[in-house]
Amino acid sequence: MYIKVTQEDINNGQCGSPRRCMVARAIHRYLPKATVDVTRFAIISIDGKENSVPLSSRVVNFIYDYDNGRTVKPFKFFLKLPENLLK
Repeated sequence: MYIKVTQEDINNGQCGSPRRCMVARAIHRYLPKATVDVTRFAIISIDGKENSVPLSSRVVNFIYDYDNGRTVKPFKFFLKLPENLLK
């Protein structure tokens, strides 16, 4: 699944917050029933089913830059979701 991080996600996300960062906001937009926490992994919970999905180093670098006050522009990335989260 391709995830698009928008300027709105960047503007309204919270630096250093795994649940409210720009990437978590973007993933949640595509999976509105999910609880999403982001570190080096996307930890996605839907109806008691929890999975840790690795994020690419590119996405982790965007998060690092964002959390450290650097300018980040909108971007998109591919997130391979396990089948049990797609049902």
